[in-house]
Amino acid sequence: MSDSNTVRILSIDGGGMRGYISSNFMGLFVKQWGINPNEIWKYFDVITGSSIGGIQALAYSIGLAPSDINSFFTNDGPWIFTTSSTSPSSTPSTLTKVNTIVGGPFSNPTFYPSTTSGIGTMRLNSKLTSVFGTNTLQNALTNVLITSFEKNDVNPDFSQTTNTPVYFSNSSIVPILSGQSNSMVDVAMSTSAAPLYFPAWNIGANSYIDGGVTQNNPASFALAMGRSLKPTATRFCVLSIGTGLGDVGFPAPTTTLLQKAKRELLELNSDPKAYGDKWKLSSKEVKNLQNAVGNLKALEGANLIMYLLGAMTTGPQEITAQELNIRANYTLDNLYYYRMQYYLQPDLDTELDDSTPAILAYYQNSVTQYFNNDIGNITNFIGHLTV
Repeated sequence: MSDSNTVRILSIDGGGMRGYISSNFMGLFVKQWGINPNEIWKYFDVITGSSIGGIQALAYSIGLAPSDINSFFTNDGPWIFTTSSTSPSSTPSTLTKVNTIVGGPFSNPTFYPSTTSGIGTMRLNSKLTSVFGTNTLQNALTNVLITSFEKNDVNPDFSQTTNTPVYFSNSSIVPILSGQSNSMVDVAMSTSAAPLYFPAWNIGANSYIDGGVTQNNPASFALAMGRSLKPTATRFCVLSIGTGLGDVGFPAPTTTLLQKAKRELLELNSDPKAYGDKWKLSSKEVKNLQNAVGNLKALEGANLIMYLLGAMTTGPQEITAQELNIRANYTLDNLYYYRMQYYLQPDLDTELDDSTPAILAYYQNSVTQYFNNDIGNITNFIGHLTV
């Protein structure tokens, strides 16, 4: 569906394993709409996303369906977010994460392995390679916009070409868009290279990190791009899909980082062997943890960093959501806008790296309930989208 009078945008937020919320919502949305789930690309002028939302955007742009995305979370997610080659969904202990954050001679560079076959970064890269193959952005069937951030450790000075937001696209309608010939695998790895969780991803001489560090909700940016593509358009439809509002890095407020870390520190010091067995750590790793994170200042510093990471991700994405809401409802802009977003249950651990069957079941059930409760507004928006 494409006409010169209407710009249609699909935007998907980042959120790690919480992307299971957006993929399930999209499946319900497409079913309600009545279109072929493998032809989502036909109905949008620009499909955009950050991090896991960027991966989904690329997948839809080559004809994959939401059900294909769902299997990524259930089959691969538990092996991407694991520290063990034999145990899926084996997250690092809180003290291990703290040690990674605060640094030091015994710290790991990332929460999850980057060079171990079958898990972590290598599992993600292997899966994306099997999905996207040798496709470049030029193989997308509609316009795509994928956010990232160029991180240059060799020349850290800020300039126009380093340490700056990057907007990967198959379009060159405006000069700021780049990477038109990049492989989809490289773009997907770049937009999802979340700091602390995974290492930066290299494309040639440049390194890239997660698009969510600049803008986790690129809906407004994509709308501007769409208007450039269709400068005479007078109608605008934006479908913006969130991944839930809740804890970003460490457990919810009912079990704060400091409380959990104190409990773990007590366990570590009272029975180091049992602690090591529980978290699958060698005796050397246990000893290193005892030396590195034996004070509350380190715990408090890590807590502040993760809090700020959450604030810097959530704040801009929700400001963008409110901006579009105001334009749709309180201005004369001919803009039709639907935002899928809701608060997650506060007593659950909804960290970005929780890939357990229980949390995935919660995400699926909660988004289904949300969809059914808001079916009237969703159907109304589909009507505007279809015109």
